[in-house]
Amino acid sequence: MQIKVIIVFCLIASCFASCDGRYTRGGREAEAQQINNSRLDTFTLNGQILVAIHRNDRFVMLITLAGDTVIPHSDSYLELSFYDINQDGWGDLRVSISSNTPNESGTYFFKPLTKNFTRVSNCDLDFSKVSGSNLFYSYNRAGCGDLTWVSQLFKIESDSAIPVGIIENRQCNGSDDGIFIFRISSHRKIVHESLPTMDFEMDGPNDKFSFIENYWHEHLKEFQ
Repeated sequence: MQIKVIIVFCLIASCFASCDGRYTRGGREAEAQQINNSRLDTFTLNGQILVAIHRNDRFVMLITLAGDTVIPHSDSYLELSFYDINQDGWGDLRVSISSNTPNESGTYFFKPLTKNFTRVSNCDLDFSKVSGSNLFYSYNRAGCGDLTWVSQLFKIESDSAIPVGIIENRQCNGSDDGIFIFRISSHRKIVHESLPTMDFEMDGPNDKFSFIENYWHEHLKEFQ
């Protein structure tokens, strides 16, 4: 296995030195610097050995031990994590992405039949599963110092997120402030329920994240 890792590292170093113009203009000196700034971390997930590639201490790419791409290269990644996101008994992958959206990320579900990872499309945020269901929910800030936010409830079919419900919390001291819940049908928003604004705590059982989790769990059957 050690020999395979060394070969993979050499291929990566060669690619970074020859495929990225920023590292070829300086000649051999730049190539050596790039190799020195790269690090490989191997770990086992679902019985597979995977290789996480770091550059300047930041995760940039994930490959198999054979060199096949799992998560393509990008300098915008922040962190790689792995756990059973869809609660099917297999480990999945999530990579957080640097952007103006604090929780932007890419999620990759493991497919046990093909032993491959597939990215979930139509959702670029981290998300959680509603326990005991086939639905998931996300959170996204929407302005006014994060007091206005949106949570989307969705199912995943053919590796794509399909919205079925939305919570919109509007709290900008306007005439339209409130908590508005919609059902999604044929790509149309249908008003399901309206609630008055709430003074959410910063943390604890009465914060907005607990409200979101509890609402979707308690009203799950209304959106299935």
